[in-house]
Amino acid sequence: MQPTTPDAILIDFYGTIAAGDRMAVLRTCRTVVESCRLDITPEAFAVRWGERYFATVLASNHDAQAKPACRFRTLHECEIVSLRETLQALAPQDAEADFIAMCPDLIGLVAELESYWADPPLHPDAVEFLRRVDRPICCVSNADTEPLMAAIEKNGLRFDAVISSEAVR
Repeated sequence: MQPTTPDAILIDFYGTIAAGDRMAVLRTCRTVVESCRLDITPEAFAVRWGERYFATVLASNHDAQAKPACRFRTLHECEIVSLRETLQALAPQDAEADFIAMCPDLIGLVAELESYWADPPLHPDAVEFLRRVDRPICCVSNADTEPLMAAIEKNGLRFDAVISSEAVR
């Protein structure tokens, strides 16, 4: 059987076109650990936060039993919710004050990670592939719309369609 030429290309953005965010996550975890004076390594914090983050994403985006107001959360919202839960789980049992209140603004803590998503390094071979393709290209991502579009625009990439999980909820 002869191979067929595709009518279009469907491609993921983060991890396929853009490099993975492992280093940005570790830098963010280092910032959180230092800012909140946690007695845990940034690497161990990354594991704990990562587990809560992915559980939050799964529950927020795939749980048909969830309350209507909680059925969909952006990745940014999942990031903040899971960070708060991770910090609360690490709070000393005898803490008199709200442990979260002792830490800086949670959104400020994840600013570096958010910045990465809006301007990630690209895989050179992926960029070259996109230049050579003579078919329509649809970029899909489970990322939030704003940082995805910022990354695409900042890098001068062309897609015939862009679909984010936030856009289709």
